[in-house]
Amino acid sequence: IVILPLPPEVPAVKAEISSNMNDKKRRAIHIYETAIVEWSRHIRAILNKKSLTKLDQLEACGTFPGALLELQFWQHRHGNLRGVVQQLSSSRVRGVVEVLTKANSAYVTAFDILITELDQALVEA
Repeated sequence: IVILPLPPEVPAVKAEISSNMNDKKRRAIHIYETAIVEWSRHIRAILNKKSLTKLDQLEACGTFPGALLELQFWQHRHGNLRGVVQQLSSSRVRGVVEVLTKANSAYVTAFDILITELDQALVEA
């Protein structure tokens, strides 16, 4: 199961975000943006994995595995996707996204789209 790295809690971000942010708040926003980029990288890697390496190797050799291996792949994929969705539902992650939304971070829109893809993949799995 994939564990998303959480950024340190940054007290400066708890204060209201405004267009006149001081350097401390800007650094805090940068820390949170770095976290959301890292999460996106992990999520994208999970979404792009369409089959088990073992399954690919067997098919490349002309051996077609049975349904059991296919079932194991989907169970594994579902577990990973569900685990990530649960982590994204945590108050800490929601707080990071909320702060970045208030700060008008450009990363939030792309992250929201990625979350929609993640939800769709979970339904598929």
